[in-house]
Amino acid sequence: MREIKFRSWDGEKYHYDDFMIRNGHAYYFGEFSMGELHLMDDWELEQYTGLKDKNGVEIYEGDILEGFSQKGTVIFTSGCFNIAQFYCSSFDYPTMSFSENLDFTIIGNIHENKELLK
Repeated sequence: MREIKFRSWDGEKYHYDDFMIRNGHAYYFGEFSMGELHLMDDWELEQYTGLKDKNGVEIYEGDILEGFSQKGTVIFTSGCFNIAQFYCSSFDYPTMSFSENLDFTIIGNIHENKELLK
């Protein structure tokens, strides 16, 4: 069974342990006193895939992966995690499923490294 966890993008940085999710919304408590929660509707939640890249780094939605001279963005669609915008020199894949036996490296994410997808 895979571990279910999330990270959240606040528009400037990622949060991993200073927020909680309730009813599909992120609540931030990182800089506030204990017991004080603040609804963060503009934060983007990204789920952990349960997989790690070849360097042991956890792969989340929104990560940009590279492997086999190709790169793409991790998305959740049709009930599973896929790699979208996955390109190679001879043909394009609109999406591609991946599993723990594939040899990928995280090279960035969609928020901080958009230029990697060009």
